[in-house]
Amino acid sequence: MIILKRIEKNNVGKSLRFLENVYSPPLSKRIPNYNQYINKLENSAFNYGAFFKDEIVGFISFYANNTVSKEAYITQLVVKQAKQKMGIGKALIILCKEEAKNAGMETLRLEVRKNNGNAICFYKKMGFQFEDEKEESIYMRCQLK
Repeated sequence: MIILKRIEKNNVGKSLRFLENVYSPPLSKRIPNYNQYINKLENSAFNYGAFFKDEIVGFISFYANNTVSKEAYITQLVVKQAKQKMGIGKALIILCKEEAKNAGMETLRLEVRKNNGNAICFYKKMGFQFEDEKEESIYMRCQLK
């Protein structure tokens, strides 16, 4: 059984390091100033993990603090490859949508790499629509009801 729970501030970096190899290239190699990024997530984002037998198998981090635009933004969503297609990503997105709505947000946005076809299909199934694209990224949004 999968359990979703909030990641304590001091465990965000540890959680992402545990899931590091799911990313290609690894997240710590892809994000400049990785430690500053982790610090920003710890201090400004909502961070949740999906756990199976006390092992983290999924993680979502999102901002829901823009009270002017009322837009929340998913900055990370990752599920261990061995646990994909089991509803974990869906459960994390549903949780994110609920938390964002509770924080007064009306829109949920994200960025996904163009070469990540599985993620793009997943986000479409979760109600996200194409918004824009740049060199390597597609930007998507979902209205929160």
